[in-house]
Amino acid sequence: MCGHFHRSQILSAGLTSQWRTIISQAPTVCSTRLQGEPQGFHEIVLTEDRITVTHHTYQASAFIAAGSSVFGRMPTGWSDVF
Repeated sequence: MCGHFHRSQILSAGLTSQWRTIISQAPTVCSTRLQGEPQGFHEIVLTEDRITVTHHTYQASAFIAAGSSVFGRMPTGWSDVF
């Protein structure tokens, strides 16, 4: 998990083909430095073989789910599930 850039990104990445991990870079929840997108946060739900990351954004005085990314555990790490 990372932040500081105040922009939302959710992806599977790896330096080699031997192991992939999930990068969850959450947007800002309370800063005024919005970088072109509304305030928001990532909700992460983890099970033994699946990670679901839901991006919530602030709209009309409430946080709403704006989209989700689902990743499945494979022998080489975490991969996008379609």
